[in-house]
Amino acid sequence: MSETAAPPKVYSLRQVATSIRSALERATGNRLWMVRAEVVKVKGNLGKGHVYLDLIDEQEGVKQAAMRGVIWRQNGDQIRKDLGVELPNVLKDGAEIVFHARVSFHEVFGLSLHIEKIDLGFMLGELERRKQATVHALTTSGEIGFNRKLPIPRVPQRVALIGSPGTSGFRDFCSVAIDNAYGFRMNLNVFEARVQGDVAPPDLIAALGSAEAWNPDVIVLVRGGGSKIDLDCFNDLGVCRRIAACTVPVWTGIGHESDVVVADLVAHTAYKTPTDCANRWVEHLLTAWSQLLELGEMIGRNGQQQLVQNQHQLHDYRTQIGSSARLQINSKRHE
Repeated sequence: MSETAAPPKVYSLRQVATSIRSALERATGNRLWMVRAEVVKVKGNLGKGHVYLDLIDEQEGVKQAAMRGVIWRQNGDQIRKDLGVELPNVLKDGAEIVFHARVSFHEVFGLSLHIEKIDLGFMLGELERRKQATVHALTTSGEIGFNRKLPIPRVPQRVALIGSPGTSGFRDFCSVAIDNAYGFRMNLNVFEARVQGDVAPPDLIAALGSAEAWNPDVIVLVRGGGSKIDLDCFNDLGVCRRIAACTVPVWTGIGHESDVVVADLVAHTAYKTPTDCANRWVEHLLTAWSQLLELGEMIGRNGQQQLVQNQHQLHDYRTQIGSSARLQINSKRHE
């Protein structure tokens, strides 16, 4: 460098950060962006303070982008109201969300997305799209009717129960079936599986395979009520195909009365709730018991009728033998 050349200008870090912020504000115009991302981690309670989210975008397991999201407390109350019962399923680690946010840059905290609204309708629409795709695939292959063709044993006493012990739906089925008013007993074997979230489909597929290998009379798949996101694992194509391929009849008791998942469509019989499923099992045994009682009464009546007929016939034989004997004696006397 020559002695006359001007020394290079050195900028402070704050000046650089301020310049970036100004450029970003000019470029974005403080407008809202609609963004889809996966939540890696959530910090804070919505409505009780600021909530911070670590967001990423991945393609085939490779991280494409990462950024921080912020929900200020003043926006948190409205987001909580908008999400309602779906809140625990949306703002959680591993969930994919669609949201409206403004891009912001702070000289100290860096780049972040200030989230003002989470688009639940978009997410539910995506769930419905995947559900209909599953139905279409199963209808095209003809798998929907497979399990329905299997016969139900007259007295289904070996029952393989698939569900998550401790949940309300699992308890409802067990309490109604085991403590039934008629004292009917079942040989119950529990195959534990998680029934919510991304971990549920592989759990359910494995449980169905283990249950089928036990050779039960019927497999019962239960899950209590929940939101559409909660029940989405029962729309999974792999789970539904495994149900359709079972060589044992599968009963489902999933959700509330108004809930219909694809697993219901491929099962042998779909009941409205786990309680309804248990009541139907009791009705099966009650029908068999009633038929057995009727059969016993019929055997008793037929036996009594046969006994009376035989008694009459025996009386006739005795009369005939007596008459024949007297005739023979008299004939011999005359001879």
